[in-house]
Amino acid sequence: VALRDEWQSRGLGERLFDHLIDIARQKGWRRIVAQVLPDNAKMINLFRKKKCTFEFDADEKMYYVGYDIERTNELPEQEVRKEMSTEKAVWQGASGERYHFEVHSLEEGIEKAAPGVYILARQSPDGWEAIYIGQGELKVDVDYKTLDRCVSEKHVTHVHIHVDGTEDRRRATCADLLAAHIEAFEPHGCNARF
Repeated sequence: VALRDEWQSRGLGERLFDHLIDIARQKGWRRIVAQVLPDNAKMINLFRKKKCTFEFDADEKMYYVGYDIERTNELPEQEVRKEMSTEKAVWQGASGERYHFEVHSLEEGIEKAAPGVYILARQSPDGWEAIYIGQGELKVDVDYKTLDRCVSEKHVTHVHIHVDGTEDRRRATCADLLAAHIEAFEPHGCNARF
C-alpha cells in the first residue's frame, strides 16, 4: 500500500490497515505479512502501534512485519482462553535483532505443525537460558526422544517456538541466536560447536 505525498499524515494509512485486517478476518486469514523499508519511519511507527512483529532480512535490507489476526469470534471458548494465555518470550540475536517466540512447557508440547525455529530452555533466576537452538518442522523435528539426554541432564523445562516458513531465514536466525547465546553450546548446552 502506498500513498501519494499529498495524502500522507492524514491517518489514511491506519484506516487502510484496519480495513485490510477486517477483510482478512472475514476471509478467515490468521496472519498478514508486509514488507517495509527501514527508512519508512511512518509505516514502522504504525506497525509498532498495531503491535506487529518485526524481522529484519539483512540480505534484502527489508523488514518483514507480521500481524496476527484475532480470531476470538471463531474459536470455542476453551480454545480462546488457551490462545490468550500463551506466554511469549523475546530472544535477542548477536545482530541486535529481537525474535518473538511462543513459550510451551515440555508437558504440553507443540501443537503447531509448521516450520520454524525452536529453543529448548530452562528458567533461571536471571530469566530464560538457552540449552539447545534448532530449526525445522516444529511438530516433527523437535524430537524429545533424540534430545532426551539433553532434556533430562540439562533440566530443560520449556520449548520456545518461532514460526518461519523460509529455510534460509530460519538458518540465519539460528546462527544469530547461537552467536548471542553461547550457553547453548556443549558442555553447558547441547548444541555441538561447528
